[in-house]
Amino acid sequence: MSRDALIVGINNYQYEGLKYLPSPAEDAEAIASILEQHGQFNTIRRLPEAIKNLDSTTKSPYISQKGEVSLKQLKDSLVKLFKPETNQIPDTALFYFSGHGIRKTSGITEGFLCTSDVHPDREFNGLSLKWLRELLQESPIKNKLFG
Repeated sequence: MSRDALIVGINNYQYEGLKYLPSPAEDAEAIASILEQHGQFNTIRRLPEAIKNLDSTTKSPYISQKGEVSLKQLKDSLVKLFKPETNQIPDTALFYFSGHGIRKTSGITEGFLCTSDVHPDREFNGLSLKWLRELLQESPIKNKLFG
């Protein structure tokens, strides 16, 4: 049984209307660590990713508290997770997001996950939950988890 995960924790936002959040990166890294230790996941991708040197030969990825995630990065990573371009499709794909979300009403109410580059005043709202739902519906992966 193969499992892949994308874990995202965004503390920093360029838009002044979204406050700095002190804990999403830390929370997301805690989830990634638990999945590594106990989840039997083949691949765990982190955003925004940084690398720390444990010693001269060992490097360890972690979620950066100072890093940023663009909408393009998030969309590209989600497409790779849920619609992989390989014959070896994982049985399970997990997406975890910690950060700001917004709701916009313009005839209909829509929800968005905020990336670091959002600017709601310019109608650049982040990742549409409608888009994510369609991606999940089109995904060939049997077990899809989103938290």
